[in-house]
Amino acid sequence: MKYSISISKSKSKFAPIVFQGNPEKNLILIKKLGFSGVEFSETNPEKINISELANLLEKTGLVVSAFGSARLFIENKLSFTNPDKFVRKITVNKIREISRIAKIFNAPVIIGLVRGNKLKDNTRLSERIICECLEECMYSAGVDSTTFLLEPINRSEIDVFNKLEDAVLFLNENKNRLDPQRIGILADVFHMNIEEAEISESIKKYHALIKYIHFADSNRLAPGDGNIDFSKIMDVLKMIDYNSFISFEFLSSSNSNINASKAIKFITSL
Repeated sequence: MKYSISISKSKSKFAPIVFQGNPEKNLILIKKLGFSGVEFSETNPEKINISELANLLEKTGLVVSAFGSARLFIENKLSFTNPDKFVRKITVNKIREISRIAKIFNAPVIIGLVRGNKLKDNTRLSERIICECLEECMYSAGVDSTTFLLEPINRSEIDVFNKLEDAVLFLNENKNRLDPQRIGILADVFHMNIEEAEISESIKKYHALIKYIHFADSNRLAPGDGNIDFSKIMDVLKMIDYNSFISFEFLSSSNSNINASKAIKFITSL
């Protein structure tokens, strides 16, 4: 298993980004804490300085584990299911730009909140539009090998794909349109703690499609600060021979470095 943590260059209203601002300082610290990757999130992908990021990664020996897209929804009000077709087009173009950058760093793109809420309270219509948008993103110029991660999110934040089963059914129904080799599931244990009957059992059941994992505790603080049984989850991940990234995505604070250090020590001790 490899460990990553969420980071952004700009300050964000999206609280689960642990480290914000000053990427050089933060990447050096993250490496010292024992992480091997960073999950990168920005609202304006076109402003990402690719050479600067590449140099920082080379300097620290870190990799980009994934590129997030939630800030497009939270801060820019963009989504695949926005009632306005023009806004949907803007969203697709933003994801395409993130995807082109992700290809350079051989990293997947997370599709979570950015898919949006149900359009006209119609599940089938919403899923069809999400599929069309994803298809357009996956097969646009310059992203032919970029992979994507569909993240189920709890019902209080979004109403499309709340459980792992929802995402699995969607991907299975659309496997002729969305290349199964280039799209999988991101299992976030914070959301799973709300939606799944038993986190470890759901991971075990759907492990073939799980390509990435988010760790935060039941209160969205660092693992070990809430009620989730991470020992049981780690046992299951070892049992299924999970060898991809576990990315820490919990509430940011003035003590991010202390909380990040405590979190990775707690998880690796298991």
